[in-house]
Amino acid sequence: DVPIASLEAASTFGWQAITGSHGLNIGLDRFGASAPDDVLAEQFGFTAPAVAAKIAAWLACLFVHRYLASTMGSLTRAIWDTN
Repeated sequence: DVPIASLEAASTFGWQAITGSHGLNIGLDRFGASAPDDVLAEQFGFTAPAVAAKIAAWLACLFVHRYLASTMGSLTRAIWDTN
């Protein structure tokens, strides 16, 4: 399972087919904002630091989830094997 993320300054619609159920889809699922592009990028989190932070947090959550899943699986087997 390779983590896949999508980034589009438009709708995230359709990206889950590529990123999968555990993928990260960063996009803008609304419309109607009007301003210079740098203002909109800042407001909606499309700056490089904001995107990097979102991806880093997502990867950390995936790592913790996978670690806990593997640890809990081992712990459950150990409990059942001793009884």
